[in-house]
Formats: sequence, structure tokens, C-alpha cells
Amino acid sequence: MALTGNIIQRVQSLYSKGIESGSSRLMRRHIYSKMVSVRALLFFNKINKRQFISKFNYTMLSCVELIKTTEDNCPCLPAPGCKILRTKHKLPKPVNSINGYMIDSVMSVNHGTIFHEVTYKSKIWRAADKYSSSKPDFFIKDDYLYITSTRTLESINILGLFAHPLDALNYPSKCEEVTTCPTHPTEMEFPLDEELVDALVELTVQEIAAGFAVGYEDKRNDGSDHVEGSQQPQRRQQRRQ
Repeated sequence: MALTGNIIQRVQSLYSKGIESGSSRLMRRHIYSKMVSVRALLFFNKINKRQFISKFNYTMLSCVELIKTTEDNCPCLPAPGCKILRTKHKLPKPVNSINGYMIDSVMSVNHGTIFHEVTYKSKIWRAADKYSSSKPDFFIKDDYLYITSTRTLESINILGLFAHPLDALNYPSKCEEVTTCPTHPTEMEFPLDEELVDALVELTVQEIAAGFAVGYEDKRNDGSDHVEGSQQPQRRQQRRQ
């Protein structure tokens, strides 16, 4: 995989049609934001066309901490006194498709138990079924992942295709005893297959060029569009009056 910083340089060079200039109006943060959006779009199109996406594009969230929720926060509507497990932190946004969130696997840290995804609605009905209510499964609601079939786990591993690579990379892990500094985007490998990098660069440049081509902004955020260069003609009109 290519480093994020190298891809950003390719975008800057292609947009400028030459060597990167220090006076370029392309901010690296802006480029990275567009790259993330285009990456998610490329995956969305491939998934909906039933094309293969390698696991190199996925990120493993290791030792995701679980907490017990009280019955007031229990979304499966169980009997009073219920406590279920929920991820302590909200998940990074997964890439979405017509088939739902792209979560490949959820399993215990020792890989002994694999949890299968169910919908929130189906879990409500299965809670009263003595044959299926104890099966290891999970569902996602309000960006949290819930596990209702056990209350003894402290953490799990989650393999998913996440929309924002940096959010996934810096997601907190219960197993890490030493707190490390967050990874800078330009210093990490951009999780994208090599054969898609050229398309990413070209589409990112198109997105940036389209944004600059608009040529107006609402500086006061009041819904009033101010076209660049429109103030000078206005002053000339006032002089004539």
C-alpha cells in the first residue's frame, strides 16, 4: 500500500499539472478529506457490483472494550434487571452498501467465539426464543455494537471496512497498556488496493476542481451567496448614484 503522504503529493502534482508549488491553494487536510470520500465511493460501487475487495482494505479493531448497560439503556427490551454488553466507544463509521454495514467479523479476543450479525428488530423477537436467544450474535444501534448472548466478555475484536482509516487506526484498545500518540494521516499507509490508487487520484482531483469551480461562498453562513469579485462592480454603481 502507498503512504498517504505520497498519494497527496500525486494529487497536488496532477491538479497543478507540474511540480508541487508552495503557493498552491490545495491544503493537505482538504486533499485527505476528499481522498477518504472517494475511497468510500470506490468501495461502495465495487460492493454493489459484487466485485471482490481484498482484506488489505479492512482494519482490525483489537481488544474493543465492552461495558454492561443498565436496563434503562437496554435496547432489546428484555425483562427488568437485564444487563447487556455494549462497546464503550462508538464505532468508526463503516462503509455502507445496499447490504448494510461492511463489518466482516466480530469475535472474542481468543477467537473462540464468533458473533453473527442480526438486526435490532430481529433481536427483539429472538429475545423470547429459548432456542435462538442464546446464540452468539451482535447488532449495531446508534453507532454502538451490542452483544446480548453473553455478559462475561471484557473485549472483542472487530474486522471492518471503515470509511475513515484514521479513525479506525486510532480507535482505543483495552489491551494497549501504553498510550501512544495518534498517528498522523500522512505517515500511515492508505488502506486501498494498488490497482485503485490511480482512480482515487484522478477522482480526487476532479472533486477538488469541481469545488473550486463553484467560485462563490457564503461567508456569513446566512444563505446569501457572495460571488468572488462581485464587490467591485457594486462600488462602481454606488459612485454613479
